[in-house]
Amino acid sequence: MYQKPSNIVTAARKLQGELRRKCEEMTAEINKMNTETEQHNKDNQTYTQMERKVRFGRLSTRLCECLHPELTNWATKDSRRCVSVA
Repeated sequence: MYQKPSNIVTAARKLQGELRRKCEEMTAEINKMNTETEQHNKDNQTYTQMERKVRFGRLSTRLCECLHPELTNWATKDSRRCVSVA
């Protein structure tokens, strides 16, 4: 069937608008995913740092218990003081 040139132009502009809208939606979703990924990486880094601190705290407490058995109660209260004494 034959269409008028104005109908073809109108259809093309409508399609172009729909494509532009879909591209904007996809860009917004990609930006959202990037933000979530960055937050996940920050959370993971924070968790790793805290885990290291906890491990060091446990290790220093065990070290104090081995080196200074009389300081066991004191070491569990504040392991940093015990490490500096040891």
